[in-house]
Amino acid sequence: MPTSKIGAPAIFDAKTGSYIMLPDGFRISQSNGKTWIGSSADGQTFLLAERFASSEQAIPSILAEGDLGLFLVSTRPAIEQISPSIAGIEASGEFAGKEIRAYLARVSVDKKWSYLVVVAGEAYVKIAGLRKAALDIAQRFVL
Repeated sequence: MPTSKIGAPAIFDAKTGSYIMLPDGFRISQSNGKTWIGSSADGQTFLLAERFASSEQAIPSILAEGDLGLFLVSTRPAIEQISPSIAGIEASGEFAGKEIRAYLARVSVDKKWSYLVVVAGEAYVKIAGLRKAALDIAQRFVL
């Protein structure tokens, strides 16, 4: 996974006014105002957050980001409802030619906007840790 020791320890979305401090060790290294890309300081996990319209009801079961070289397919048949505003699902796939595991969380912040939070790591990284990090970040959007 790519690693960066520089970058912002927060996500700021000018469109929604959301300012989300990331868990210790996470940094955002790239943003286009709608999508934020980062990683943990140790390079073990990749982070992607993206704003989208709340009218899009589902968590994508297949996520393909051509610009990033990221491809994920859900590995569980059911979406896990964490809270009224957060749902998540486990996934696996490929990033930069390596097999990865990931947890995707959808956060509905209001009737207009939602965020997709993806935390991924190489195949040997335990899904429980990825899930915990993704849900920690997701919950910060609704606090």
